[in-house]
Amino acid sequence: MPEFRLDVDAVRRRAKRAGDLTDGAIARRVGVERTTISRLMSDRTAPSLRTVVLLGRAYSVTVEDLLMEVEAA
Repeated sequence: MPEFRLDVDAVRRRAKRAGDLTDGAIARRVGVERTTISRLMSDRTAPSLRTVVLLGRAYSVTVEDLLMEVEAA
């Protein structure tokens, strides 16, 4: 079964286009804590489905646009 993880580069590109250059700006737009975004962007934690959906809504993209398939360990 495939595994997926947040495509941090895709999130950063979308955020930059929207003028959100910091984790705090992304967090405000998405409606989550800055520390949540910081942990996601540094790959220290996996996002919940809710967070991925909120990211997609905030940047007008699909969930699929924010995830990437990785090889199972």
